[in-house]
Amino acid sequence: MPYGQIVSGPPGSGKTTYTRGLHEFLTLLKRRPHIVNFDPGADPSTFGGSSSGVGDGPSSPPPPPPPPPSFDVRALVDINSVMSKGLGPNGALQWSFDYLERNAGAALGRMKAAVVEAERRR
Repeated sequence: MPYGQIVSGPPGSGKTTYTRGLHEFLTLLKRRPHIVNFDPGADPSTFGGSSSGVGDGPSSPPPPPPPPPSFDVRALVDINSVMSKGLGPNGALQWSFDYLERNAGAALGRMKAAVVEAERRR
């Protein structure tokens, strides 16, 4: 039976660290977790690529980012694209969430298809 967790919080509260740790833990248990990003304003460097995290001290490197998400809502609506139409960051985020609410069925269908495809590639 599939299950999920919603991880939310303000910037710097440890969402990325928690997600990375949970992914590593579930992988060690031979589970096959999927990360799904529902933040249209997420920094692209948060997943895969380079980390923007902070280490434990001046000599420790920043922790690696979690693996790329199996589904990223920015494929449907990206806050930067919305802002280019004249909205500020808060208005663009509100517009993005309104868009996702109006198109929830399509977003859920695309998410399911993306997770199935990611599972097939494993």
